[in-house]
Amino acid sequence: MSKKVKNLLIFFRIILGLIFIFSGLVKGNDPLGTSYKLTDYFSAFHLEFLSPLSLFFSFLLNMSEFVLGVCLLFGVFINIFSWMALIYMSFFTLLTFILAIYNPVTDCGCFGDAIKLTNWQTFYKNVFIILLLVPVFLKRKSFQTPISYKRDGGIIIISSIVFLFISAYAYNHLPFIDFRPYKEGADIVKEMQIPEGAPLDSFSNVLVYRKGKVLKEFAVDNLPYKDTAWKWVETKSKLIRKGYSSPIHDFSFTNNGRIEVTDSILQDTSYVFLAVSHSLEKASEKGLEKLTEVYNYCQKKGYRFYLATASGNKETEHYTSLLHLPYSFYVADEIMLKTVVRANPGLVLIKKGTIIKKWHYNDFPGNDDLENIHAVNNKKNDNR
Repeated sequence: MSKKVKNLLIFFRIILGLIFIFSGLVKGNDPLGTSYKLTDYFSAFHLEFLSPLSLFFSFLLNMSEFVLGVCLLFGVFINIFSWMALIYMSFFTLLTFILAIYNPVTDCGCFGDAIKLTNWQTFYKNVFIILLLVPVFLKRKSFQTPISYKRDGGIIIISSIVFLFISAYAYNHLPFIDFRPYKEGADIVKEMQIPEGAPLDSFSNVLVYRKGKVLKEFAVDNLPYKDTAWKWVETKSKLIRKGYSSPIHDFSFTNNGRIEVTDSILQDTSYVFLAVSHSLEKASEKGLEKLTEVYNYCQKKGYRFYLATASGNKETEHYTSLLHLPYSFYVADEIMLKTVVRANPGLVLIKKGTIIKKWHYNDFPGNDDLENIHAVNNKKNDNR
């Protein structure tokens, strides 16, 4: 093998390692987000019985991807890990091909929320990785160096520990980097707006007719007038072309009477404390109880406090009675609540529609912390 070819293969191996490390790291930064995506996959492929294990699979998948990348980067046990990489990529290339054709899940989540790809883009990305991987796999013996179990095993152990620390911290607190539109400093109102001149969704009316047991869709200009055996069933609107979608498009809250309170949250010139629990049944009870202190602080200072959930009235009444919660519940979309903050419950501080601070329930602020936030922000306002 010539030196140029060998250097090219080394370059391929390094690129592959960096791709796997990046992919594992951005998903490990948000293990809950990956678990939500895995739940979508399980639902799409009728494997709902695996959904309770989605968080476990999230940690396992992300860590294996990260460690695999580290081993490819440094050439650790290259014979074993090149096999693992080939099996891994063969499976996911086939999976993404199926996703691209049938589209049961719109976003693969292969790079978490850091980089959004369509299913076809993901498939092409995987094909590109396979093209880099195959020559590395075929010439894997040329990368082999004298095995040092102490050194190579140490690299695997250290990379696993580093990854687990990052992922466990993100799970028990919040992601180190927030790639979602609800990150601290985001102007929610601005993120909800559609720019002037942006393309809008394009729809076409389709009429459904029945002939015996056969159902068929017809365009408005191609109706079966001449064949009276066709009977109209329904008219439906069909999306022809997807238009611009604002980063935030589902930020909506109602009270139990189904009255919108979204504007009250976004237009308030004072502080608004928005607590979030997408599912009360899965929420930390200690976290819900901790929110009572925040609620009492808001009552004292005259700030608005909302707790939004996707749970029904029975659940809200049950937990209000069980935990003696003094605050009321508001209704919102479950997916949106999961996106706002990766905690159940979580807490978001908003002022004039801008997200100032977010907390995991393990880090909910006490009275002293809340007073400090109040003092710091008042000082900022005085300096303006």
